[in-house]
Amino acid sequence: MRSSLAISARLAIGLILAIGNAAVADVIDQSYPAMSLGQEIGVGVPGDPIVAQSFTVGMDGELSAVKVLISRDAGNAVGDLIAEIRPVVAGVPGDAASALASVTIAALSVPVLDIPAGYEPTQADLFSILYDAPNVSVTSGDSLAIVLSTTVTGGYSWVGSCSDGYPRGGRFYDIGSGFVSTSDDLYFQTLVGPETPEPSTVVMLCMCPVGLLVCGRQKRRHG
Repeated sequence: MRSSLAISARLAIGLILAIGNAAVADVIDQSYPAMSLGQEIGVGVPGDPIVAQSFTVGMDGELSAVKVLISRDAGNAVGDLIAEIRPVVAGVPGDAASALASVTIAALSVPVLDIPAGYEPTQADLFSILYDAPNVSVTSGDSLAIVLSTTVTGGYSWVGSCSDGYPRGGRFYDIGSGFVSTSDDLYFQTLVGPETPEPSTVVMLCMCPVGLLVCGRQKRRHG
């Protein structure tokens, strides 16, 4: 009996570890890389209070991380950064009420980038803006938008290109009258991983080996 329970326990633990390993197997889905320094688009400034970059999901799973090339203005007091994932509706990002995920990021946690002319940014320069948001379930072909704004005016620059280099989305800005599209793109990267099972599902799966063991012993007793 003890050895059978030990085997069942090991099976349950193995299942939990397998689920955990699957949950961290995130891969880069969409990416518009910073091959060279282009333009810097202000976020929260009077001309661009809300800035967005749309993208098209390429695989099913959970949107587990979103990264952008953004810098904080160290010379001025700035408000916190608000990062959202919104669906694209009728070709433009939806309103705030439609947001699938929203995170408020403390200003001082956003890096201050000192990138000289001609510098080619690396992966290390990308900043994760959805590091503690609930994962968003996505399906290949979904059209979503990364939307950045601030709690007060000014203070951030989202780096992008001067051309329309990403064919599956584009840059937008909203000065209060709705989003307007542009002919360029902002640097970003999205990661997608397998969907995480519900806690009740994990418990049920882990109890299966124990349940089978109990049923087997009952049959032998009444046999």
